[in-house]
Order: sequence, then structure tokens, then C-alpha cells
Amino acid sequence: MVLFGSKALRQAPPIPRPSFQEEAEHAATHPQITTAGVACPTINDIPMPTLEKILGLLSATDLARCATVCRAWRASATWSPLWSCLCQARWVVWSVGDWHSKPFKHTEWPAAWRKRLQKEKQCLELLDDLVWPQRHHATVRAIADLGPDILECLEMEAQRPGSLQEGRRCWAVKAAARAQAIWCSQQMHEAPEALRLPEYQSQIELGALLVAQIHAPFADLTPVPRFLDQLAEELRRRLEEADITGGLPAVEMLSEMLFGKAGPGAASNGASMTLTDLSGSALEASLKLPAPGFGMGLQGDSEGYYSPENSLLQHVLTAGKGIPISLAIIHAAVGRRAGLPISCVNMPRHFMNRFGDYNHPDERFIDAFDGGKMLTRSAAMAMLMTFTGRASAEDLAPATPDRVWYRCCYNLISLYHNTRSLPTLRSVLDLALALSPLDVSGTYNKISADLCMLRAQIATGLDDFSGALDTIQELDESGMPVDGNLEELASNLQHIKASAEADWNRRRYRTEEAARVQWRVGQVMKHRKFGYGGVIIGWNYRCMQSEEWIIAMGVDRLPDGGCEQPFYQVLVDGRDRADATTYVAQCNIEVCSMLSHPPQLQGQGRHHLTVHHEKVPEMFEGIAVDASTYTLNAFLRWQYPDD
Repeated sequence: MVLFGSKALRQAPPIPRPSFQEEAEHAATHPQITTAGVACPTINDIPMPTLEKILGLLSATDLARCATVCRAWRASATWSPLWSCLCQARWVVWSVGDWHSKPFKHTEWPAAWRKRLQKEKQCLELLDDLVWPQRHHATVRAIADLGPDILECLEMEAQRPGSLQEGRRCWAVKAAARAQAIWCSQQMHEAPEALRLPEYQSQIELGALLVAQIHAPFADLTPVPRFLDQLAEELRRRLEEADITGGLPAVEMLSEMLFGKAGPGAASNGASMTLTDLSGSALEASLKLPAPGFGMGLQGDSEGYYSPENSLLQHVLTAGKGIPISLAIIHAAVGRRAGLPISCVNMPRHFMNRFGDYNHPDERFIDAFDGGKMLTRSAAMAMLMTFTGRASAEDLAPATPDRVWYRCCYNLISLYHNTRSLPTLRSVLDLALALSPLDVSGTYNKISADLCMLRAQIATGLDDFSGALDTIQELDESGMPVDGNLEELASNLQHIKASAEADWNRRRYRTEEAARVQWRVGQVMKHRKFGYGGVIIGWNYRCMQSEEWIIAMGVDRLPDGGCEQPFYQVLVDGRDRADATTYVAQCNIEVCSMLSHPPQLQGQGRHHLTVHHEKVPEMFEGIAVDASTYTLNAFLRWQYPDD
């Protein structure tokens, strides 16, 4: 198993050095140029180490030019070790699969360069298409089909500097997030089967790391399993030092190491770090083994219980706080690596681990949220009765890894559904459905059907009508019983999609009818009456809202023609209202400019007319430092060609 994150995949092997036999073959395959039967000095006469140093100074473009001179130069310029250096200097990530699933051969490096460049070119072209709503669904799938190698390309685009690259950065991040969700869903579907393999049997954290990965698409989370390996090794060392061979004393030692008091100076380094920061070398530096005689200080987070970060293992390990399931997964992962038979228990309203077999004298239930407190079966039954009002032996049975990960997802689904975090909610839904595919005979069939319906609703809310229709079709083909008529729902979706596409495809020219439209898309404005700021994202010749809305808002009482004057769609600055969109009459708009609103920079490189709204970078390329109007992206330029 690999985690699809930047710098998280299998890296290319070290640069190969030519052997004596390779040098001989190189000389034998390079014909010498002769003049009148007399051999002339050629590139082949240069000793191999010297030639390697000379050509190694050239760029890929220069080597390609050298390859066009003659056969001798071509043979030298296409020598695989040269391209090995170039490949490894340009790209860090080399994914497992496709043409490079086997160890690299020397002859593959020039082909590797060409293939990666082709992928990057395709990725950049597809990234340009993401701004077009009607192409979005198919474009995301095409980007995902390129494979995780393109994450580096997307990460570079997401870090493009400049105020006019805001839109590009936004779409690169969105593309990486959706592609990562697709790749992680594929891995989540395969993960339970992978745990049957001997090398993965102790890695109960695999699915939880995939959940963490979709929250940080570019993050390298490979330090987490390595750190769990180190913790297991530290546990074995402590057990050996204390002459403990197993049983309950070993479990107590494990809990003491994870939940015991941390040593002096062991305050969490990652508590103030963002999810993006918690990756790669930064994450590895913040993951430190407990000092001898001390623990890691992991504990349950009662105050921030419903924070999504508490479900993400990298955050739990660095911040030192988590919820029952994340702490239990860490506890079980370390224990299993150290040879302790610890299983997870999917108990209702709580999550615990279990050590020992059913009704064995050593059987104990471990509450990781309560510092590793151990309970007997009767005590666990009493806790269950307190939580649910009933007690069943089935509720204390070991859970399979896929059910553990499913619960991780379900916790976040409930959380994001309440907070309306639609993009992340859809990604988590993808993972949950990968674990519980639609199957009439499945145990979780009704839940999966409900989640599938929710995914269709989320896609509709994100204007991804093609994605919603695909989900409805998948649900219909499964034969699952659902609430409502799928055929009618699909028909309604088709109608909504057609209406949206008709609006997307409608171009707004400034004709004689639109001569009264005073303001342009992209202009920063302020509401004359309510004082909030925003940016114009569209306009109509007259008010196009319903009669009920016109009456409720008193539009006919407005000056300058009431509902017959132009109206504008406005993204409201989040500092005035939280991510709102309003429909404003022309008489209520005051356009801001550099002269009417003197600069008050909010920070280095920040524009004083910047509008804070999550959809601004989706619609505009950015705003120049010396301008008062946002630059429209390709889609808005097409819709409003005269603006």
C-alpha cells in the first residue's frame, strides 16, 4: 500500500554508475567518423567519466538538440544515466503502477522523461478547462486518470506567486483534492484485502491515513506509519528492559508509553501547525519518541471533541489530543506491531480496544480516550448499558478493519453535514462508499443507499450535475430500495442541469438594450444602504427574480425605475457577511476605486480592495496590485465579452 501524496510515493532508485562492461558496450555501439580512411577524433574518443561530466552539465533541451546532430551524438545524448539525473532532479514522486511498477531499467529513463512531460502538459491543459462549469466533472476524472504522478505538477501550480495567479492556485488545489479523493477511494476499496497480507496485518491505521490524506492532498503522510514502527520498537525495548514477555503487563506498558505523562520539554511541536504543514519533513520533525521513563501524553480532547482534526492521525500524534477512535487506532497499531493481539471494538456511542479472547481471564477492554483505562467485560457491559440502555455481547465483538474505517468516515460525515462543508463531505462520502459498495445482499445496504443519495445531493449543491446523475444511475443499477422515485429524481436533475447549462451558455453582450448597464463584472463595490462590500459577478438588464421576491424586497419602490433597472449578482465580502451572494439594484451600488478608497494594505502583497469570499478565485484570475477591478477568468470573459 502507498499513500498518494506529494513526496509520499516510492522514489526513484539512486543514480546508476556505469560498469566497465557498460562502458565497453557504449564504445562499441558508437561508430567512429572517418575521413579518407583515417579515423578522426569524435565524441566517442572522450573517456566515459569525462563525457558523463560534460553532458551532465546540459539541460534536457540541450541534450535533445545534441541528439539531432548525428548517430554518435544521439547515442551519447540519450544515454540513460544522464536522463536519470534529470528525472530525479525535476521530480521527486514516482508512483507504483503502470509502466514503472517494476524496478527501473537504464533504458527507461529517456522514456520516463517524455512520459512525465506529456502528463504535465495534459494536466496543465485540463487545469485550464476546470473554470468551465459544463466541463468540470469530465475534466476532474481526466486529471485523476493521469495518475498520482501529476500531484507535483498541481502542487507547483498551487504555489504560483503573483496576485493574478489566485484563480490558478485555487483550481490547482481543487483539482488535487478531487483527484486525491478518487485515488484514496480506490485504495480504500482495496485496503481491507491488503490487510490479509502478512506485511500489512498490523497496519490497522491504513484506512485512517487515507481519511487524513483527503484533508491534505499534497501532504506526505508516510512519516506516520514509520513513527508507529518506531513506537513499537520502543515498546519492545521497554518490555525487554522490564523483563515483560506479554499479557496484561505488556498492555499496561503500551498504555503507559502512549498516554503517560510526557517528559520535560516534550510539548507538542505540531499543535499550532496547519494540516498542510503537517507533512513530510515538518511532520517527521514533530514526531518524537517519548523520553525514557515518560510517555507521549496522548489524551482525549473533551473540549474540541467535534473538531475534524481530532480524527486525523497526523494531527493527533502531533497535537497530543484526539477522540476515542483515533486514539484507539494508534493504540492498536503500535500494539499489533509489537506482537500484542489487540483488536478494535465498534461499541455504540464509544470506541474501545480489546485484549485477549472472549471470556479469557486476561480479557480486557481498553478505553484509549480515558488514558488507557482497562475494564473487565462486566464493566464494559455496564458502560454500554449507561450509553445505550441495552447491553449485547455483539456490541463488544472485535470489529473488522473496514468497519473501523467506516466509522471514521461516518463520524466526519455527520460533522461536515452539520457544518455544510460540501467539498470535504463529498470526499469522505466517496471513502465510505468505497468501504460499503452498493450491494442488495450487503449488511449496510440501506445506509449505503442513503449515503449515495446524500452524495447526489452534495454534487447537485456543488453544481456538479453530471456527478449527481452518475450517482443516481449507479444507485438505480444496483437495485437497492430507496426512498423516492429515482426516475423522477433523475428527470428533475436533467431539467436543473439543462437550465444551468442554458444560463452558462448565455452570453451577455452590451447591446442597445443593455446600454443602461452601468457597471462591469469584476468591479469592487459597496452597497449604498447596507454598507457591505463585494465584487460584481454578473448582471441582468432588469430584475429577474420572482414576483414574490420583488414584492418582499420592495423593489418597485426603488428609484431609477424599480425592477426595470439593471440588477447585479454580487459576492459579498466575508468580513461583512459570511460567504453570502446578493442581488443588488444598480441604484444601490457604489463602485470602489483606488482614488475613492485610499490604500490600506492588510499585509505584504495584499491588495486593499481584495474581497474575501471562497468563490472569488473560482471566478477571477485575481486583482492587480494597482487595479480596482478583478481580472475575469476564461469562462466569465466568454459570458461577458464586453466587460
